This record gives sequence, structure tokens and C-alpha cells, in this order.
Amino acid sequence: MHINRRLTVVVCSLVLMTGCGKPEVRPADQNAVEPTTGSASSAGPVDPSDPGDPAGRDGLPSRDVVTAALLTAAELPGSYTPFPVDPANAPAAQLGQGVQGCTNESAGTEPSVHALAVHQGGPVGPFVAEAITVTSGSAATRTMRGLVNVTANCARFGGELPGGIKVDVALDPLTFPRMADEVAAFRVTLAMPGAGVAMYAHVVYVRAGRLLISTTLMQMSSPDVADTEKIVRAAAGKAVKHLRG
Repeated sequence: MHINRRLTVVVCSLVLMTGCGKPEVRPADQNAVEPTTGSASSAGPVDPSDPGDPAGRDGLPSRDVVTAALLTAAELPGSYTPFPVDPANAPAAQLGQGVQGCTNESAGTEPSVHALAVHQGGPVGPFVAEAITVTSGSAATRTMRGLVNVTANCARFGGELPGGIKVDVALDPLTFPRMADEVAAFRVTLAMPGAGVAMYAHVVYVRAGRLLISTTLMQMSSPDVADTEKIVRAAAGKAVKHLRG
């Protein structure tokens, strides 16, 4: 079975956080809906590892413009504050990137602009990571097509932390309402058998034309789909309002 290296590294970082919980998943409404729009906000954190297209070349917006389309902590449902360190190193952000890495799709050569923000409800969560990528329509569509293969590539696998601690990872499709052009949603469970420690996450991708909006909600108990949906709708709605043209 294929094991994505990035996702395996993320698992190791996640299970170092303590917590417990029991999976509890509530199916969501299947009616087709469009994302609601959000209000304008100031710019949030940017992924420093991806310079993107800061000058606005290739018909793409500048990274500052894409960054301004991210949700701020104040715009999230609930009480959140910005992640206090580099958001690119946040486990929630890496988890979203890792799931996408399981598509086995090449990155391609199309230009793109990427921005990232991570917020937390407390020192041990919940955590919300949002990433927006603006690229070509064909590249965005190819990424979504590749997400169909994620559970086939990385559905179940195990790992081991230093000291012989076993880690079990489960990645399953998540029933989620349709938004914009396409949606791909996943439920991730990370557990250390016999230790009573687990982390749970919903990872959702929305495509609106050439926009890809990735949203991850990670916490120590299984997220409610309704809570994830509120966050995804807010993220997709704001991104579409500010960037889709």
C-alpha cells in the first residue's frame, strides 16, 4: 500500500499531542448548495515557503490579494485566535497538504499563487487551517480528480514513533454538501492503540473555477459535520467573492 511520506511525518507530529475522543460522525444534507459570501477582512498569515506570483503575473492575483481572501480568526464561527507560530508548520496545515499529496498527481508546471492561515481555539485545539490556491482551471480540475484516489492510496496504514509507539491512521470519505463547482471531503483519524490518545480531522477541498480552497478542522474529539460545514462555507464564500472573476 502506498504511504505518502508527507502524511506519515504529519501523523508523527500530531500524535505527540495528547487527547482522547470517540468518533462520532453525523451525515450532512446532500442537497446541492452554493457557498455563502463572507465579509471583507484584513490580510492573514502567508505560507513563507511558497512565494507564488507576488507581482501578479500570468493573469493571477498577487499573493497579498489572495491572502486578503482568507478568513480571519474573527470571521470563524466560535472563538479563535491566529496560530502563534509559522502557520506552514502547523500540523493542521500539514495534514491538509498531506492528504492532497496522496492523490499521486504531479504538481504540473502551471503558475499558481498560494496563501495559508491557521487559527486555534486553544493550546490543544480545535485548529482550523485554510489554504487558497489560484491556478489554471485545468490544474485545479486535475487536483480535484486526483482526490478521488486518496482513500485508495492512503485509506489505512500504520506507523511507529521513536520508542516503538504504534500509530494507526484511517482516512475515509466524508459525506458533505456540494459547494461551488466541486467538493472532496475526508475524515482522518489518528490513534495510538492502547494509549487512549487520538486526534480527529475533517479535510475539505472546494473548487470554484481556478480556485482551490482547502479547509481542515482538527481537534481531540470527532468534529461535527455541521461545524465543519459552517467553516467551509465561510471560507469558500469569502474566497469566491474576492477572487473569482
